[in-house]
Amino acid sequence: MKKLVALVCAVIMLCTLTASALANPSINTLTPVEVNGDGFEAISIIKEDWDETVKGVVGDVNSSDKALTLKDIIDALMKLEINADKDYKAAVLTMQNPNGEGTISVDCNAGDLASPFSTVAPDADGGPVDIDLVYQQMKDRNANEFVLLVIDPLTGNFAFVEIPAEGFNAETGAFHVTLPFAGVIVLVER
Repeated sequence: MKKLVALVCAVIMLCTLTASALANPSINTLTPVEVNGDGFEAISIIKEDWDETVKGVVGDVNSSDKALTLKDIIDALMKLEINADKDYKAAVLTMQNPNGEGTISVDCNAGDLASPFSTVAPDADGGPVDIDLVYQQMKDRNANEFVLLVIDPLTGNFAFVEIPAEGFNAETGAFHVTLPFAGVIVLVER
């Protein structure tokens, strides 16, 4: 009888561990972001009114079946007419800094995705969005080692946003940032 009970317990534990392993995200999704503030949600359903390119990119990054690189994402987005004015040469994207003066340059061959895509809902006025974020991946690191990629899911327009060093908490990975517009965001390690 003891052996039967032990066998049943072992089967239950094995089933639980298997279900847990299947339910957990793959390396593509890494550690989820924690967010303080309104308007944030993890992407589980891609909306019908989103641009087809954005649907594909977000779906592929957040699925466990495909592994897109930052270069794959930017290559796909650069095919959209709305991004024709962006300076993208030899896999290096240079664009105006949406939160300050100067430009941001990101080497898309060297940049690695460090989080899954998540959504940030627009403010009532549809303008820039102030939000507090916490990324576990940024613990014990420097803010300048990362940027956020924000994509407008309706148009495919995108921007890189630098993580402000001022106010960045390396112990927790917490920071406050202003996004130029609402949309889907992903953390990129430079």
